Amino acid sequence: MIQLNNISKSFEVKATRIDALKDISLSIEKGEIFGVIGASGAGKSTLIRCVNLLERPDSGQVIIENDDLMSLSSTGLMLKRRKIGMIFQHFNLLSSRTVYGNISFPLELEGKSKEFISQKVLELLRLVGLEDKADVYPANLSGGQKQRVAIARALANDPYILLCDEATSALDPATTKSILKLLKKINKQLDLTILLITHEMDVIKSICDQVAVLDHGELIETGPVESIFANPQETTTKNFIQSSLEVEIPLSFQERLKSAGNPLVEIYLTSNEESIPFIQHLEQQYQVKTNIITAQIDYIGEMKFGVILAELSGEKENVTRSLSFLKEKHSQTKILGYV
Repeated sequence: MIQLNNISKSFEVKATRIDALKDISLSIEKGEIFGVIGASGAGKSTLIRCVNLLERPDSGQVIIENDDLMSLSSTGLMLKRRKIGMIFQHFNLLSSRTVYGNISFPLELEGKSKEFISQKVLELLRLVGLEDKADVYPANLSGGQKQRVAIARALANDPYILLCDEATSALDPATTKSILKLLKKINKQLDLTILLITHEMDVIKSICDQVAVLDHGELIETGPVESIFANPQETTTKNFIQSSLEVEIPLSFQERLKSAGNPLVEIYLTSNEESIPFIQHLEQQYQVKTNIITAQIDYIGEMKFGVILAELSGEKENVTRSLSFLKEKHSQTKILGYV
């Protein structure tokens, strides 16, 4: 469906060359929800804008359904873009038009009949759950409602690809969940391929099938979401995953942290790792007691993963041996301090 081959893009800023993308290659299959994650400045927005040539790569190929967009004429590119919908972080709605008028706008540009437009707009309003907002102006809508209008407008020409440029970044957590649920529904109902960029791992784990990680314009890791969460290879990826697990050291323990004593350990678990009831094992094998301070468990599809903060207590030599065992079985185990 989408094939990016060796895409590079640079910009000149105050006589300084900035390499936004460095030899990026990605393959996105039909019907997938493909997520691209990276910190600010990683090149995410440049990448997604290269897919429909809003930004033209300096080199490489952008192939969509066997057509290389880089070699198309202006007319050919315009026709291709009509089948690539796009939604943005800040909605980009026309303030002078109602919800109906915003959704109908691309159809009017296509010269569709009033009857066709009316039927299509009402169909899209039902799809995004805004049947009662047709005559309302954007200024009177919530952020989530504005994004639903933007989604409906992006679907007006029946695209086979939907590009989402930080589509939930301006929304509160509850609204973000509702928009992600809508995107998942659209993906299944319309067999729509979705490429989204984000800096939030929660978005990736909620709806994506595949994920690519960008860092300073380079593709550092890519694969199925379950595989990346189960076995991240790069530090940047590990940091994003850890940020999606909101486990903090309780204040009472933070105040007690010191350079020696019982270790306070952070243990990351996935269902792909060998399943050993480690609390019982540590006590039986090493005479080390495990005091669980806090924990969070989550799921991606069938895969369970999570993080546990625990205090280990016992004879110093036994605790050292138990830590070696934990690091062997759960490679991301680390000591946060001592209490």
